[in-house]
Amino acid sequence: MSKLNVALIGCGQRGPAHAKAAQNCDRMELIAVCDLDQERATAAAEQFGVPAFTDSKELLAKDDLDAVLISTHTRHHTAVTLDAIAAGKHFIIEKPFTDTVAAAKEIIERAKTNNVIGTIGYQQRFMTYTEVLKEQVGDIDLVQICWTRQRGFMNPQYFFPESYGGVMDTVSHDIDLVLWLAEWNPVAVYADVQRGSFKGDQTIEFVSAVIEFEQDGKRRVANLSGSLAADQIQNINQLIGRRGTICAVDKATVNIVKHDGFNEDKTCRNKQAEAIAVPKQPMDPLLRLYGNFADAVLDGAELRVTLEHGMKAVAVCEAIAESGDKRQRVAIDL
Repeated sequence: MSKLNVALIGCGQRGPAHAKAAQNCDRMELIAVCDLDQERATAAAEQFGVPAFTDSKELLAKDDLDAVLISTHTRHHTAVTLDAIAAGKHFIIEKPFTDTVAAAKEIIERAKTNNVIGTIGYQQRFMTYTEVLKEQVGDIDLVQICWTRQRGFMNPQYFFPESYGGVMDTVSHDIDLVLWLAEWNPVAVYADVQRGSFKGDQTIEFVSAVIEFEQDGKRRVANLSGSLAADQIQNINQLIGRRGTICAVDKATVNIVKHDGFNEDKTCRNKQAEAIAVPKQPMDPLLRLYGNFADAVLDGAELRVTLEHGMKAVAVCEAIAESGDKRQRVAIDL
């Protein structure tokens, strides 16, 4: 098999982006779209020139279907994904992975049992900017990450109280990147969340979180903040270590300082400073993720984003919401 036959499930806001990525991936063939809403399914079918389905189980019964692109609401991810696994279909699923850690664990176990491969739409790992950060972070003996995500208002469908709603839908990307850069498993979270400032509901609109990591007796920490109230506020990404710092205030330049520690007069030993111009993005990050998934299914290549990565991000999201509501530190047990 040189190509995967794939179908889109969920033709709402993010669905078209996934369908386009599939059509632009040279190792995939989009053969169908599916949505519970007949009008949305028909519109997507006309846009992409493929048949429309309104019953995902009917779609999953197709013998010529190899994989599905799941872009439903997060609260429906688990049911659709378990159906796909039962049908032996590989899958790409929009982030956040699931609505609970328990659901994520069930999906991971079922996928392993059925030899099904799945990945999650954390395409920001495939940006040249974040790849530069990843390449450099190993040299600074990382201790602390400071990461901000201040964005504007979101569409009405994101206003609901669960841990993955409101600003957390976007912050999910940042949690994944922080986990990727920190490398170690998260062990605890202490967070503050603010809800309902704009609509008077319980949507998380502001978040400030301290994520703790521990390995072999050493500790790392990430300070992460995000809001829906930003109007032209600059986002800042900083990585601080015992042997240097990495800082970026845009995605065009990464400023790096490396050294061998500090002298008594506060100067750095063997200090080297460099400003790295981020290379031009060679391909859309989502398309790169799709290519990686196809290579994993067809050739056994290593996935850049695994289901386990997605589960850890869900665990942090849950812990942030719980900690913010209870105003106490919440341990993470994976």
